[in-house]
Amino acid sequence: MKEIEEDTKNEKRRCAAAAIIVPVRCFTYDKIVGNKREAYLALLQAKYTERDALGALGLKCYCCCRMLLAHVDLMEKLLNYAPLEK
Repeated sequence: MKEIEEDTKNEKRRCAAAAIIVPVRCFTYDKIVGNKREAYLALLQAKYTERDALGALGLKCYCCCRMLLAHVDLMEKLLNYAPLEK
């Protein structure tokens, strides 16, 4: 029974990790970049370089590119720590 509860907790953690918080817009030009994260990762998996992937997505300005390049997914790391139980 305890193993099933642990599997359920792990599944909830994976689902929460899928909801990554990416900035929606570039801070400088206000261009929408939040919807490009999944496509960017798919292009990287398809062996594109970072430069080519960003170019294919239409991100030319360095400030817009930094929104995807500098994003760190902390959710996966934070979910490894269990919250304190009362």
